[in-house]
Amino acid sequence: GAVVRYQIDIANGAGGSVTADTVVVSDPIPANTKLCVSDVSPAPGCTAADLPSFAAGTSGLALPAVGFEYSDDNGATWTATPSPDAQGADPAITNVRLAPTGTMVASGVFNITIGVVIE
Repeated sequence: GAVVRYQIDIANGAGGSVTADTVVVSDPIPANTKLCVSDVSPAPGCTAADLPSFAAGTSGLALPAVGFEYSDDNGATWTATPSPDAQGADPAITNVRLAPTGTMVASGVFNITIGVVIE
């Protein structure tokens, strides 16, 4: 299947800063897709640009040392270790989450980009 990337934009429109280390973003992997977890360049398959990524933008936040966390049980637990198939994707991963560190500033914006393979 084709690889598709999507982006989640998070903005603090509340006008004040967010308490340090409390921002958490989680996303269910869309139905009939599998999460890109390994670069198997060249295409077809997942490339480095398709792996989950964080762009701090104007948020004041940073990528945590643990990076992204993965679930294989619809977000009940976050201990799954991705295992790539020949396309560099893992069909068992159901959800991905990120808890960036720091204090999100007023009017701050950041984004997360995720790549999936359409099954």
